[in-house]
Amino acid sequence: MRVVQVITNLSLGGAQRFVLDLTRELNGLPGVQCTVHSLSDQQPFYPTDPWLEIAHDLKYRGTSWRDVPALVDVCRRLRRFIKERQIDIIHTHLWEADWIGSLATLGTRASHFSYLHWEIPWFTSSRPGFRVRKLCLAAALRLARSRLIAGSESTGEYVRRHLDIPAPRVSVVPTGIDTSIYEGIVPRRLRAQNSAGTVFGMIGRLVPEKGHDLAIGAVEILTRTAPDVRLVVAGDGEARTMIEELIARKRLHGHVECIGRITDVRSFYESIDALIQPSRTEVMPLAVHEALASGVPVVASRIGGMPKVVCDGENGFLVDAGSVEELADRMAKFLVMPADKYRNMSNQARATVQQNFSMGVVARQILALYENTNRMEGGSRDAARRA
Repeated sequence: MRVVQVITNLSLGGAQRFVLDLTRELNGLPGVQCTVHSLSDQQPFYPTDPWLEIAHDLKYRGTSWRDVPALVDVCRRLRRFIKERQIDIIHTHLWEADWIGSLATLGTRASHFSYLHWEIPWFTSSRPGFRVRKLCLAAALRLARSRLIAGSESTGEYVRRHLDIPAPRVSVVPTGIDTSIYEGIVPRRLRAQNSAGTVFGMIGRLVPEKGHDLAIGAVEILTRTAPDVRLVVAGDGEARTMIEELIARKRLHGHVECIGRITDVRSFYESIDALIQPSRTEVMPLAVHEALASGVPVVASRIGGMPKVVCDGENGFLVDAGSVEELADRMAKFLVMPADKYRNMSNQARATVQQNFSMGVVARQILALYENTNRMEGGSRDAARRA
């Protein structure tokens, strides 16, 4: 089976890391050849295997979704590639790639899959431009008879409702990670039990929906009784200036540190006691899986797929999205948590991901969807040819 993963770009982000890890796992399964195509010619942020084929020949130069000439050009390029290489599956990630990939498969032998990494906020917007964009995307997915894979049940329901996609065409496969990357990591609390204070961490894109302001507000509350509490924020993005201004305004320079983009995630997880994920909207952030696989407990919002992964009181804590007070209360539990309780929570965190959310498990589930679709649609194509 020949599979192509198409993504808008390979910059910093959970979707980008997921695509690279999924491709690696699929190539390790019998009878599968999988490559990655990026619409951008930007080099991957994450390290890749030397043998991994990453093509940039699509050369998408669109300045917006309204750039019809650029859209037509990239669809032609991808359609030509599908036909020349006899591709069986086009699997797209992020909405621009979804739109282009679905249109490119029309009139070819390839089946189209889209992985939904989050609940796209503009699906619910009343602004005319966003409504037209949603209608165009929905029409393309229906024309291509696309199969959608949601990262959580809530995301699957969200896309069925807003894009009017028939339920049988939407499956749920949680995101996963390559757990081997995080083997041997010992969280700070277990490695340095006599160290003063408690260190929390956040890692990923700095965007408003991730709730960095909520985490900073929670730290402000904790410092009233625990002056040695710290929060380390790794990553970059559009909200960085706002975050730094908020830290300065609350005079938390000694407690909250923005360290920018990092590539050594092992060192990051070894340096913190717990990960904070107070997202306002989310499907299943990569950071939650990474932290749990590292044995680092997580405090996360009770939204998206996170309640399926974070078991309240067992491998972390869940809080209502947007509640600074509840977030501070759950973070405070780590300030007084006995060593044996923390160790049990750390062990449970690691076991949760290894048993249920390793990329090996996820890749086999996705391959089963590919194969099932190939059997059904392959038979339909053969019948059409005979007719």
